[in-house]
Amino acid sequence: RGLGGRPPAAAMARAKAAKQPPGAVSAGKAAKAAPRWRRWLFTLLAVVVAAAAAFWARYGAVFRQTGSNFTEAELQDLLVKKEHKVQLSYQLSKLTEVVETLSATGRLNTEAGDRVHAALDRIDREAGELDKETALKIRWILSIVRGSLIKKLRNLTSDEQVEAEGGAFTYSNPRYWDTYYQNATAKERFDWYVAWDDTIKEADFEPLGLAPRRVKQFGEMLATYLGRTEKPRVLISGCGNSVLSERIYSSGIEDIVNIDISDRLLKDMRERYNASAPNMQWLLMNASQLDFKESHFNVVLDKGTLDSLQGNRQLLKEAIHEAYRVLQPGALLLSISFTAPEQRVDQQLQHDA
Repeated sequence: RGLGGRPPAAAMARAKAAKQPPGAVSAGKAAKAAPRWRRWLFTLLAVVVAAAAAFWARYGAVFRQTGSNFTEAELQDLLVKKEHKVQLSYQLSKLTEVVETLSATGRLNTEAGDRVHAALDRIDREAGELDKETALKIRWILSIVRGSLIKKLRNLTSDEQVEAEGGAFTYSNPRYWDTYYQNATAKERFDWYVAWDDTIKEADFEPLGLAPRRVKQFGEMLATYLGRTEKPRVLISGCGNSVLSERIYSSGIEDIVNIDISDRLLKDMRERYNASAPNMQWLLMNASQLDFKESHFNVVLDKGTLDSLQGNRQLLKEAIHEAYRVLQPGALLLSISFTAPEQRVDQQLQHDA
């Protein structure tokens, strides 16, 4: 049909000659066309089935366990077509979820643990095929997943016990981060999830308690909240080696306190910003045990730190309690996370408050 929804003149002439309504297709032509579409459909289904079979052959052993409630649809979620290093990172993320789910449902036994360990060993081998820098990052994440598995499987209570197993850490272990930043190069500075200068889909933004506005960058969105108070005092929890503090400082907000559990990292950051951002502080502190008085900050900013604590429910609850304790009445706790809002807001920030 033409763009206006009406059949072109040539089609109308042919239809008239065949004594059919405009746009109609003869039964004979339809009969010939159908098998071609069916062949395409069958080919597509065959490709999907083959891919699913290949995935199950590789990962199925991790999930095949007596009493397992994993559905086939959930397992298919692991099948992603991305470059190799992204696949490995994604697989590690999903294995973390598997460990959490099996543990929460009482099905994390020795047999299941051995299968997860085997999957981690395979990822470790495949990481060796990548460039040195990428392989290092993959293996750092792998050590955390393995540490979480060991801690839950053996009911360990401290980071030191997990580390003693060799090649395994938890995110709450300062030694993990000290070693991580010791091996990280200057060009490996990055922002988890999103950076201040990142372009986002332009949209009408309706910030809490403020008039709607149009934003194009993540920094514009964040600045809206940070600028609600004149000369706000901001706490950035688990700052890492991100440039976020630098960008906020450059925007005119200078009363910023950065905390982290890596002493090595903080020394490097002090040296880096001592001259360019003299009013910014870098303090060695745990998010679950803050050394500040009550009602001390206008904003507490979390970007990935609470996510890293989700494997330790008690530590997560303590970090949330501490954040609320040091916030002034009516102040803001901003959490930038991959966690679903229903879990982060409803089940954690509100329920555990």
